[in-house]
Amino acid sequence: YSYPSIIADALNPLSDDLYIDILNNKYRSCNTMWGFKLNHESISYYPSTTDPQKSNLFDVTFGYDRSIHEFIPHPWLYTYIEQIKFTPQRLSMQQVMNNKVKINSIKHSDIYWTNQPVNSNGQNKRTNVSYIKSSILWMNSNCNTKSQRTQYMRRLMRFIDVDNYGNCGPNILPLPEHVIKIQGSANRTLNDLATYNSAAGKLALAKEYLFTIAIENSLTYDYITEKLWQPLAIGSIPIYLGAPNIHDWLPCQTDCIIDLNKFKTPQDAAMHIKQVAANKTLYESYHKWRDEPVSEKFQNILNYFTTMENYSLECILCGMSKQADQNKDPKEYKKKILKTIGRF
Repeated sequence: YSYPSIIADALNPLSDDLYIDILNNKYRSCNTMWGFKLNHESISYYPSTTDPQKSNLFDVTFGYDRSIHEFIPHPWLYTYIEQIKFTPQRLSMQQVMNNKVKINSIKHSDIYWTNQPVNSNGQNKRTNVSYIKSSILWMNSNCNTKSQRTQYMRRLMRFIDVDNYGNCGPNILPLPEHVIKIQGSANRTLNDLATYNSAAGKLALAKEYLFTIAIENSLTYDYITEKLWQPLAIGSIPIYLGAPNIHDWLPCQTDCIIDLNKFKTPQDAAMHIKQVAANKTLYESYHKWRDEPVSEKFQNILNYFTTMENYSLECILCGMSKQADQNKDPKEYKKKILKTIGRF
């Protein structure tokens, strides 16, 4: 008797009583293929997906950690890919620099290149933007994350000013009126995120800031969300903490993010950020990539996901099941696909 193949919802726990005691032991035939996909979520929140006793039950797995999973689901990157690739939609360094405005810091000791006299190109014409009090934008709604993002930000803010428009941490500011209008969030809060276009509001705000905080919910390999891609696309240097292998994913051949993993303490990170904010030439170096082709590593990522468009989890399982029906090794079918799409 032949039992049907299944695709597990990896967002639900892969329990022993269901997947091992019942499905695997009683309702699995030689042509039954199992797969699961953990899409847009970090494995750190779903530990059952990394349990070998359970993950080995599955013939095909999709997830963001390449050391664990065979296939990588479509990443958050592709929401902003046209602004990241070497295309006309990508902002040039000059466009990014023209979007920056004077910073109305309450600390007169702070030095920002944006507050220096304008040059002949007319940069920084908009000097009346009163809501920008620091060089750094922070917007987050989830205050209890495995990365301990809020705790890190509290420590960082002891050494550098941050404009905080989120739900977490100290000194929360009201959103500027034009941002509320852009995202359609009048009379709503961050608790109502699903009811308005928060991404449009964040992009409109981030383009004027020198830096944007981009700390992920978890610090796991290959899990990189819109927190990085939004500021990178709109021209605000991401201050990043997240995937340990983040540099495998970046489009730039030179530095284009401030990687908090490189600093021993938040104080050290703050000192570096202040140096970049004060030095226009140094700041521009983080945007040099905008006028260059993407890195070879990044092009390999694009090639991988272009090829992966031909292979859904459902189709791979179907093909493997057909191989088993023909008394052929289904693993050979999967190996052929893995060879076709390659790695990055």
